[in-house]
Amino acid sequence: MKLGTPSVVDHVTIKWEAACAATYKLQVSDDGTTWTDATGVISPTCGTTDTQKLNAATASQTHGYVRMQALSRTPISGSYWGVSLYEFEVWDGEQQAEVPSEVDLVPLPSQLIEDGGDPYVLDGSTKIVATGAAVPVAELLASELRAATGFELPVVASATGNVIALNLDANYQALEGPSPEDAYDLVTEPGKVTITAKEAHGLFNATQTLRQLFPPLIYSDTAVQRDWTAAAVTIKDSPRFAHRGTQVDSARSFVEVDDLKDIIDTLSSVKISRLHLHLADDQGWRIEITNEGKEAGDPVDYTQLAKVSGVTAMQAVNSTAKPYTNTLGRTGYYTQEQYRDIVAYAAERFVTVIPEIDAPSHSNAILHAIPELNSANSKPAATVYGTAKEQNNGNVGESTLDTHNPQTWVSMKHIWGQIVDMTPGQYVHIGGDESHSTPHDQFVDFVQKSVALIRDMGKTPIGWNEYAEAGLGEGEVVQYWTGSTTYTAQAVANGAKVVVSKSDSAYLDMKYSSKTPIGLTWAGQGDLDKYYNWNPVNVIPNSNERSARRRGPAVVRDDPRWRPERVHDLPAGDGPRGDRLDPAGRPQRLPVPGADGADGFTPAGTGP
Repeated sequence: MKLGTPSVVDHVTIKWEAACAATYKLQVSDDGTTWTDATGVISPTCGTTDTQKLNAATASQTHGYVRMQALSRTPISGSYWGVSLYEFEVWDGEQQAEVPSEVDLVPLPSQLIEDGGDPYVLDGSTKIVATGAAVPVAELLASELRAATGFELPVVASATGNVIALNLDANYQALEGPSPEDAYDLVTEPGKVTITAKEAHGLFNATQTLRQLFPPLIYSDTAVQRDWTAAAVTIKDSPRFAHRGTQVDSARSFVEVDDLKDIIDTLSSVKISRLHLHLADDQGWRIEITNEGKEAGDPVDYTQLAKVSGVTAMQAVNSTAKPYTNTLGRTGYYTQEQYRDIVAYAAERFVTVIPEIDAPSHSNAILHAIPELNSANSKPAATVYGTAKEQNNGNVGESTLDTHNPQTWVSMKHIWGQIVDMTPGQYVHIGGDESHSTPHDQFVDFVQKSVALIRDMGKTPIGWNEYAEAGLGEGEVVQYWTGSTTYTAQAVANGAKVVVSKSDSAYLDMKYSSKTPIGLTWAGQGDLDKYYNWNPVNVIPNSNERSARRRGPAVVRDDPRWRPERVHDLPAGDGPRGDRLDPAGRPQRLPVPGADGADGFTPAGTGP
């Protein structure tokens, strides 16, 4: 180990695996080439923690390098392999005993003080105090806590005694950050919880932190008899990024409304604020579009999108090597009433839905349903029935809309018009990735017309990073997921914003290792630390952490991918969702790398 600066070494600690060194020495060096023995021969016990002091000749001197020099190996099942250890620690002073924290929070707040002393106790006498715009947040908190505790927990305008007080303060001073409306203060003490924020979103975020302070069974949907205590803490929190998002892919395999609401509950519990809903791809169309409001002379029957391509999905692979791929994709679509319900349910939990219709590629489901969009430059070629054959495999880049067909633009305007009318959020996603079958000039034309179309409807378009090749300016939003960062960086330089979904760091349906039986590998392999310990700001040159609501370049947030069909039938602990949660479904505490903002937890995911 090369030390940061030459130092006097107090002691070395080694945490051994089963195949530890049978004998070894510690050695030191000034240049990493010439080594001096710092101990005699040591015979450790495998599977234990081994701490050694340096000998008198080396203990008082500074050293630039320290190493463990194995002298003999420990046999495993009669065979001699390498020497294995978990950790090699070099200390320049006495190791301080670790004081276990009583607080497990994901993400860790910006500022957290564990006050010590008696905890706050939630009991049958507790009342939740709120007025005005704080009341809906208080009612939601009460319903969440009632399920597990069985307590009445009335929401009242004022009360004494054991209270949880939700206070909206127009003069509240948030920590510096891109989203002061998300910020909050939380203080728990014996007999009282005090939550303060400038806006209701901040109050909601604080209630989710409060829930995590209670024992994990607070997430139970069945009343549990136990003591409900929360450690005494003082928290001041504000997110690092304005957009904290996750994508759900309903296109390749449909996600039922109740399942989607469960996902929204999980996302909001860790302060994810955006749900990117992938509604259309080659394999299926998942949103009802009616004929209401069609342009005069428009011949398309838009109800066919759901009727025809709402019943297609990924096919079973029939693989002996990968039996988990043998499940058929789920078919279905959201009626407009259901979609509005999903949007409203998410909004109650301060999650903004961002709908995506991926085009001009990933458009086979449209071409399979609408004969009028099958024309000279569309791909794949239409069958004798006038439409493209359904696609139920995972191939990409084989489909494209015909950007020169006037009906394409009549239909895109109608489709987006209905989706925009049902979507109160500022952003919609127009896709633009993997357009391998679209000639480049037509691709650029499609992006530019689509951006103008969405802008005319009063929304801000988002597109995958390939769409930056069309040239983007101030106020546009690019979602980087793979490949060169050149065009994305140029867009940022021109004033665009960027959502960072770097595939090898945000696509969580990849295998943990080569031995993992379930998962993909195209974006790499890795466990939770790989997906947790990365900084979105470092991905795109010249980007920074400015908010999407401010002028100038900004990293909006990493946007991990969630592919529910990969884990839908797995029990907790068997797949990429279960083993990131404790048995009650609560995420476990992890350190926030590089910053203290509310940006640290990434649920499981997939790609565009």
